[in-house]
Amino acid sequence: KLVYEARTGDSVTESSETVEKAMEKDGVFRVTVRMDAGRKSARVDYDVSARGLDRHVRAGKAETRTFPLLKLPAKEGDTWWWEMEGPDGRVAVKTTYTVGDADDVEVPAGKFKALRIESHREGKAMTKATLWYAPDVGLVKMVTALPEGDRTQVLKSFTPGK
Repeated sequence: KLVYEARTGDSVTESSETVEKAMEKDGVFRVTVRMDAGRKSARVDYDVSARGLDRHVRAGKAETRTFPLLKLPAKEGDTWWWEMEGPDGRVAVKTTYTVGDADDVEVPAGKFKALRIESHREGKAMTKATLWYAPDVGLVKMVTALPEGDRTQVLKSFTPGK
């Protein structure tokens, strides 16, 4: 279970991600996570492997979109991207990721040596974000540049699986 705290200006919110199920097939772990934020709850699937971390989001009953969040092995300067089409078949959103150096990151959950990823989304809502991933934990910090001010999300606590 991961518990996060997010701040945007004076606003502070808390959310959590709890692993509900993990199944391995051919070296890929499909991990189902329940995400809770206030009264909202959602389930998201991730694929975790030596090749990286992919997020699967259900856009409809039969449709699943896959977003590559982290490509491994990663070295500084590596880049990848994904595109999402709009209803007209044109690219509506393009997100590019670039690997930075590993940083020492301190958050309420502890100190981590974490890989820095720069994210740039173009399209309807342009955003830039910096994400830090720590081995054997996952996302420990994310700073997103938004029109209303930066949003900083930090890992408040982490309970490893059994």
